[in-house]
Amino acid sequence: MTANEARSLFSDYIDGTIDAEQKDQLQAFLAANPDSAAELMQFERTISIVHRLPVQEPTLDLWAEFAPKMTEYLAEQKQDPMARVRHKWADLRSSVSEGMILWTHAVANRTQLQLGKYLLRDPLEDVENE
Repeated sequence: MTANEARSLFSDYIDGTIDAEQKDQLQAFLAANPDSAAELMQFERTISIVHRLPVQEPTLDLWAEFAPKMTEYLAEQKQDPMARVRHKWADLRSSVSEGMILWTHAVANRTQLQLGKYLLRDPLEDVENE
């Protein structure tokens, strides 16, 4: 057993979920390697400290999500009215373009499905797939 293999078993050893054979191997390795035994003791101390820490409820901070949009909105409000109209017009054109692309894709898929029954199949391809 190497030191890295022993380290990988430390957590299971402390939790008591390690099987008997691995436990015996680990204990024999620790008896022969005092540095690894000291490392296990330090790991046990760290785990016990972590378990004694108070449980903290997660906090929900929406400002991190909301701040960039708010900054963008405030910057838009500082623009003159014609610049805002141009900006909104560009947004509208972009949205319409995206919608047309999605619609075209849906029509193409539906057409392919409907016309698929008229396509000739290669008999050799069916043999290869079996």
